[in-house]
Amino acid sequence: MYDHDVTLINASNSGVFRRTLPTTGTMPAAVVRSASNLATALLPAMDGVPPSGTQLVAVGVGPKNTAVPKTMLQAPVFPGCDGKYYGRSVAVFQVYGSAERATLVGVVDSYGRWPDYTIQQYNESLPDGGRQG
Repeated sequence: MYDHDVTLINASNSGVFRRTLPTTGTMPAAVVRSASNLATALLPAMDGVPPSGTQLVAVGVGPKNTAVPKTMLQAPVFPGCDGKYYGRSVAVFQVYGSAERATLVGVVDSYGRWPDYTIQQYNESLPDGGRQG
C-alpha cells in the first residue's frame, strides 16, 4: 500500500510512500461510511450496512499495484482525467476483523461513480468540452 505525495503534479501517480501494513491492531484507511449512498450501492441486500466486525475500505489501483503487469498491463485511468484529481480506479473491499481474506465488493472512480457512468460520460462528450443532447 502506498500513501500519496500531495506535492506531485499528476495526482494519478502520486502514491509514492510505501506503507507497511500492521499484522495486528489498526491503521488509518479510507473507510466507506456505513449506509452511505456508495455503501448501499455496494451492499444493497444489507442496505449498505456491513456485517458486524467488517468495514468497507477503499484503495486506489495505481501503477505500483502488484497486479501490474501480472494480471493487467497497466493501472487503468478513467477517461478525461487530466491528473488534477485521482483518476484511477478505486477498489472497495469488505475487510474482516477476524483477519480472513478481504472480499472485493466493487470498483468506482474517485467520486464514487461506477465505471458505466464514466463510460457514458465519455461516449456523450464532444471535443472542447461540448456535450451531446
